[in-house]
Amino acid sequence: MTVDTPAAAPVAPSDRAADRPDSVDAPLAGASTGPVRHEPPLCAPVSVVTTADPDFNAAVADLEHQLIGLFAKVRTTIRERAELLRPGLQPGAYKALGTIISHGSLQAGELAELLGSDRSTTSRLIRQLVEHELVIRTPDARDGRVINLSATDAAIAEIKALREAGRSRLYENLRGWETGDVEHLAKLLRDLTDLV
Repeated sequence: MTVDTPAAAPVAPSDRAADRPDSVDAPLAGASTGPVRHEPPLCAPVSVVTTADPDFNAAVADLEHQLIGLFAKVRTTIRERAELLRPGLQPGAYKALGTIISHGSLQAGELAELLGSDRSTTSRLIRQLVEHELVIRTPDARDGRVINLSATDAAIAEIKALREAGRSRLYENLRGWETGDVEHLAKLLRDLTDLV
C-alpha cells in the first residue's frame, strides 16, 4: 500500500533566502552553485595486518597493551619527578633539562630537534627552566649571537639524586629476578626499539 505525501507548498522566489542578495545564505557572486566536494579525512582508517596464527596475533595484541601501560607509567614517573624537582615544573621541561645535561650544552634549535618539538614549545620550556634557575644561557665563545644552554650545578646534582632514587627502586623491584632474565629482557627491549 502506498501513502500519498502531501506536496510541499510552493515557495515564492522572493521568499527564498538564497534568492535575496542581502541574505547570508545567498551564493557569492561568481561562486559555484554545484555540489559541494568533501575532502577525504587526513587519516583514513587502516586495517590491522595480522597473521594466520591466532596465538601470535593474541600475543602481539597483549604486548601492545602492556607497552601502553608501561608508557603511561613512564609519563607518570616523569610528571612526579618534575614536581619533585620544582613544584609546577612541566614534564616537558624536565625532559628538556635531562637532554641538556646529557649533551653538556645545546642551542635552542638543537634541543628542539632532539625533543621532536617546535621552536615555540621549546622556547617556553627553556624559559621555565631559566626562571627556576635550572638552566643558564651563555653567549657562544666563537659567535656571540649564538646562545648556548647548560644546566646549573644545582640542577645536575638534583637530577642525579632523582635518577639514583629511581634506579634504587628498580634494583629493589628486580632483586628476585635471575640475571639471565634481566639480560634477556634488556635484549628484547633493545630489539623492539630497533623495530619501531
